[in-house]
Amino acid sequence: MTLYFIPLILPIVTIGVQASPLGNFSTLAASVFFPGTADYAEATCAGTDITHPVEQIWSDTAATSAWDFVKGRWSQGASRPDGANLNFTSYFSHQFHGPQLWECGTFGSLSNCIQTLGHCGDQHGTSGDVDVPAAYVIMNSFVQIHNLHQTIHDDLGNVQSLMQSQIGSFQSTFSPQKELPVDVWKTILDVLGFMTGFLYAGIWNSVMKDVLSKVDVSKHGELKDSYNTLISQAITTASRHLPANANALGIQNDLASSLGSIAKYWQQFIATTNANLFSGDSDNMNALFGMISNGAAITQLTIGDAEVLAAVEKLLYGYMIPQAWAVSPQDLHPAIIASPGDACTDFAQPDTTEKIMTDDTAAKTHVCIDGTIYYVVNAKTDGMVEPLPGGTFESMSGGSWGGVRLDDIVASVVAAYKQNNNANGYSLPDIATMLSSAGDNSNADSLALTNSIQTPGFFNIPFCDSVQTFQTNLAAGNPSMKNWPCF
Repeated sequence: MTLYFIPLILPIVTIGVQASPLGNFSTLAASVFFPGTADYAEATCAGTDITHPVEQIWSDTAATSAWDFVKGRWSQGASRPDGANLNFTSYFSHQFHGPQLWECGTFGSLSNCIQTLGHCGDQHGTSGDVDVPAAYVIMNSFVQIHNLHQTIHDDLGNVQSLMQSQIGSFQSTFSPQKELPVDVWKTILDVLGFMTGFLYAGIWNSVMKDVLSKVDVSKHGELKDSYNTLISQAITTASRHLPANANALGIQNDLASSLGSIAKYWQQFIATTNANLFSGDSDNMNALFGMISNGAAITQLTIGDAEVLAAVEKLLYGYMIPQAWAVSPQDLHPAIIASPGDACTDFAQPDTTEKIMTDDTAAKTHVCIDGTIYYVVNAKTDGMVEPLPGGTFESMSGGSWGGVRLDDIVASVVAAYKQNNNANGYSLPDIATMLSSAGDNSNADSLALTNSIQTPGFFNIPFCDSVQTFQTNLAAGNPSMKNWPCF
């Protein structure tokens, strides 16, 4: 006799199913049970009132208890009760008789974790998409995080088309005598891990500002730590799987195509990060819980398309500008020269006996930070300095080139100089060290790596702490020396 197994198939969306307690357990599928006396089973949908503070919603629905119930089952691995073959988010949904195949780890047509659940259900006569309010709260929080990642992923697909129209103007501005060669990307792999971290952290920092406005201030530090954990895990994983070389990354002679290749790498990073976050492994489960606990993701997590693209442009142009100077046929020698003690005026000529720049150069190239004046210039062997191609206040202001400003370059270089015991030659530390030190950030409302291009060492340009240092070095060295004229 042949036996046939006929599986029980629930409708993909269980809208309108009457949730009814059965003694001390509730069930829709014969093998799926949760204790009917659990605090989350006793909660009502009145607790999900969105006019309530998010912490109250989380508490009133006993969402932490519901999470712990599923986590305990999931942790049993292959021997877990019911649905052992399901992925984590599908398993979570299954425990409370929600939508089947609730796949939050993928994007596009493969995912149904896009639309928030429309109807809360409870064990007190309210029918809905799930059996308990806690599942309604938690699963909708999953949707918010998934959709934020989906938005970032999709926006990155527009980077090449957005920046392609600016490439000609960029080259004529920062490398007017030469079309930028593929050499402009020769060090991209050295900083790609950092740039990925800056991008991801910057986007989440923007999102977190809105989240913090809805969460009690006493939870800010805890929430920041959870986000930093996510960022650290994601970037550490990415840094272990960087492309082997520029060819593997897809770098080509065509500048626009190369930009597209980098954006595609970031798309893959976002997809992988999202998949890992919802994978159900221990570390990622802890990170995910930290991001949704206390109701932090109950309301919509949003970031505008323009914000994502602006973050990408700032990183890419921040990398490309000094690279364009480095490959220039003009044999440029970028330098930042400080003139401490001089007044920060519109025409801030250094107060020195021998002039090293014209009034026009002084006006175009100086920035004032914390009361000190700095000049971002090209150093010449005759002792004079001049503006770098495109390196003027006029060119690098008003939002052009991703909003990269002379101030960003100076802030990064001066901070690196100070961290290196007032010496040039500072290098970005490895990503693990940077992430570790970021955990000491005392600002509870800011995330790791959010200094972006102002991070010490992102811009690697020689720094002279005074005009006198610059003039002394001119006489003692030659342009072939490392860090000339500020060695």
